[in-house]
Amino acid sequence: MGDVLEELSFRALNLATASHDRAERGDFGARSVHATRAGAKRLRALWQLLRPAIDAGVADDANVRLRDSNRLLAPARDAHVARKTTSKLLAKCARGKDRKALRAFRDTLPAASKHTPAVVNVLGLAAVYREELAAWRSLAIDASDQAVIYSGMRRAYGKGQRLARKAIASGGPSSYHRWRKWVKYLLYQLEALDPRLLGWQRDYALLLDRLGDALGKYNDLQNLREQALSSDLSRPTRRRVSALVDERARRIRRRCQKLHVDVYRARPEIFAASIARAVAAPERIAVSLVNIAGE
Repeated sequence: MGDVLEELSFRALNLATASHDRAERGDFGARSVHATRAGAKRLRALWQLLRPAIDAGVADDANVRLRDSNRLLAPARDAHVARKTTSKLLAKCARGKDRKALRAFRDTLPAASKHTPAVVNVLGLAAVYREELAAWRSLAIDASDQAVIYSGMRRAYGKGQRLARKAIASGGPSSYHRWRKWVKYLLYQLEALDPRLLGWQRDYALLLDRLGDALGKYNDLQNLREQALSSDLSRPTRRRVSALVDERARRIRRRCQKLHVDVYRARPEIFAASIARAVAAPERIAVSLVNIAGE
């Protein structure tokens, strides 16, 4: 295992250790829930980066393990985000009837504290991260850093590019959710390699972060819409709230579609090769994303 892969493994061990320790302490405040869920997503991104170079079963098992661990924390996260998103919509509303409807809806939403820590399987969560630590400590890769980074980046970039086209063509919320997942994977992979990246590659990561943030907001709005429609509020109030959510979601979706043009300018193999070369010898590479797309 080369220096780059050693660094990635060390980063993964730190993430898994932090989440394990939080679970052992029963630390499930809003910030800790966010940190644990974000850490699991970063670990999943690293497994996806390595997947072409290792036993696919090992990576897939890790993906399922970490996905299921995040589901234990999802109710607390969803409750926190629903109230936060509703409050943001309320702050943007000027019409009295709209504000009244949003306040009534917000009052129906549960507090995040009602979901933690009582409903979280603390022992199960700690066990997940003990297994995760063991998996990273036993990991062995018989391939060069460049080969691993190239194959993993090509896969993540290409998958995101394909999912973007499908999401924009279909317009379905579930397709946007799948697209977002691979945008975040690619972002987290680049951030893990950040010390070795070039300036333009860091700028690209910032652009990717903006797209991931927009897709996340769109997903949160879609979840909020479902909650509004299934609430016990009067039918006119439910319709008013869902219409306000839909209006905001359309704006966010247009932002995602605009950002996608700049994010996916290159072919997957060209993008991946540029990252692999920079990781191997950053002093020899000086090229912009526009130039790469035109190779």
